[in-house]
Amino acid sequence: MDVVAVYKTKAALYDLVLDESDQDLKQRIPVECQLKMNGLLETPDLQFDIVLPPTSDDIARSQLSNLAEEELNKQIFSLLILNRFVPLPGLSSSSPRSYESAGISTTTEVLSNQLNYL
Repeated sequence: MDVVAVYKTKAALYDLVLDESDQDLKQRIPVECQLKMNGLLETPDLQFDIVLPPTSDDIARSQLSNLAEEELNKQIFSLLILNRFVPLPGLSSSSPRSYESAGISTTTEVLSNQLNYL
């Protein structure tokens, strides 16, 4: 089996970079969430990927390409449920959205754990 499922949405790259000076990052751009299934039907190998347009911000593309599997799962679930990225660990914003980030983080963590369990 070799299957790729694609979910298309629009999201702002701001949460990946948190650069207040670049207003283009706050614009929602097309984003593809891909689920790739390979191997036997009884025991498929599942992998996720996030595809940005070629013209998108290089820093955001770099951030996504360097994500660990668990963090990539969180980003995928956030895009599927909320149509936005989750701020990456270690980045901080000057805007007061900590309550929102905590809720998103908790939700995506629960969903990520459930996926890992499966």
